[in-house]
Amino acid sequence: MNHAQALINAVSQQASTQLRPLADAIDREGFYPETYLRELGKLGGFAAAIPEEYEGLGLDLSAQIDVTTIISKECGSTGFMVWCQSTCAWYLLNSPNAEVRERYLKDVARARLLAGTGMSNTVKHLAGIEKINLRAVRTESGYQVSGSLPWVSNIGSDHLAVVAAYVQDEGYIMFAVRCDTPGLSLRPCLEFSGMEGTQTLCLRFDKVA
Repeated sequence: MNHAQALINAVSQQASTQLRPLADAIDREGFYPETYLRELGKLGGFAAAIPEEYEGLGLDLSAQIDVTTIISKECGSTGFMVWCQSTCAWYLLNSPNAEVRERYLKDVARARLLAGTGMSNTVKHLAGIEKINLRAVRTESGYQVSGSLPWVSNIGSDHLAVVAAYVQDEGYIMFAVRCDTPGLSLRPCLEFSGMEGTQTLCLRFDKVA
């Protein structure tokens, strides 16, 4: 049995025994399956495409897609959160900022640090659909960010968020921020059927440095 198949078998067994009993509560009661996500991280469920030097499995994106598919068959909401977590790991792996990569990637890949991606606003802005919500100004020590970013999933007070902001006369910056950073607050969004268990919140930035 190769490494990819061993991962798939382990994830399948864990999903059927640990996630399946939670699926109804996740969708109907807004239960956030934090313990399950962290246990999945121990299996490497977010780290299939991450190199071994960062505590990944050294496989490829197709293996990560297979993991997400298996989870989604048991619970679509949790499958979405697996995408959020593994995508943040992929962002960090491909970041040109080595300091940020070294600080966060191992913990995100193994779900010791849970993470959400808030890039949809930026993507829609660049496509001409909506205005960008976060703006940053350069300071002596870096940047200061303000604005509100709704509908960011897999987020909590002790989580990491990967988002982007517009800087006047410079363009755009993409950055990772701890959700307990001073000036950053989390607020509930409107309730939507089937989304409450994904811990989807609004991020409010008030001169966050």
